[in-house]
Amino acid sequence: MTDDQNGYHHYGGIPPHQRGETSREAAQAILPRTGTLRRRVYDWWYAQLEGGTDDEAQVALEMDPSTERPRRIELTQDGLLVETNLTRPTRSGRRARVYVCAEFVEVLAPAPEPVPAGPLVQTGLFDQDEDANPW
Repeated sequence: MTDDQNGYHHYGGIPPHQRGETSREAAQAILPRTGTLRRRVYDWWYAQLEGGTDDEAQVALEMDPSTERPRRIELTQDGLLVETNLTRPTRSGRRARVYVCAEFVEVLAPAPEPVPAGPLVQTGLFDQDEDANPW
């Protein structure tokens, strides 16, 4: 099957795998389920308005890390999930990156309020005698 036939356009048309016959066989075997698994992973992340980590998703979905993480990577590559600068501790105490659905990025990390432009004298940089030359 080509990428167009199976609809799987990630990783060259086959789920990620290590070099070796058994790994490639496992990747081929999971291919028909990747869309369903990806949807489960996306639905979980969609419900997390404050984002989530791979570890949190794996626990909540009762999904093996080798199954969840590639689906999250695919969703990120497709622009549906966004990596943030935030981290949270995993079950082992290590820091893990927080991802969020693209449409919730502003909720999790809103853009800073724009600073209104005004004359420099209002900034306090030149609070001195008007006749004095600051240079």
